[in-house]
Amino acid sequence: MIRMKNIYTTILCIGIVAAATAQSLVPRVPLYEVFSSSTCPPCKPANDHLVPIFEEFDGELAVIKYQMSWPGNGDPYYTAEGNARRNFYGVNGVPAFFPNAVETFYSSFTSASVDEDLLEAAGVRMYLRYMINEDSQSVAIKARVEFLQAYNDGGQRLFVPIIEKLTTQNKETNGEIEFHNVFKKMLPEAM
Repeated sequence: MIRMKNIYTTILCIGIVAAATAQSLVPRVPLYEVFSSSTCPPCKPANDHLVPIFEEFDGELAVIKYQMSWPGNGDPYYTAEGNARRNFYGVNGVPAFFPNAVETFYSSFTSASVDEDLLEAAGVRMYLRYMINEDSQSVAIKARVEFLQAYNDGGQRLFVPIIEKLTTQNKETNGEIEFHNVFKKMLPEAM
């Protein structure tokens, strides 16, 4: 009888650990950052490749497209904050693609790449609420961050990008007529 009790206790403990582990798993939202420009001829094929992949996973990932002021006359949606992000990564040519902060040639990126990223658990759980006031052109944001694993380097910061999901206002010379996930503003600041 003692042996059966030990087995039951062990099974119960395993069940509690499994339940606790399952509750702490948070689906990951991969971040894909693209540096582009509507005056950049090679940016059109890059965006033609990436946009359908991003659309396939709409709502499951975060995409930010920073429009640059070069080549040519530059993109009308260029911002100094987008340039700060470019400097952070050391981007010196467009198109440039950074899935999860790692530079990757866009043509090697596939739907399978996203599937792999989605399988990873997140180390942070974030809750974000926002309210947009169109009259005053302002956004109020409230965020709560819960760390699910130890981060000991102290370098964690929260950036909240404001993007325009679809725009047609920055047509220039590369043949693109619509632009997706265009960066507008970084809160609380660029870096």
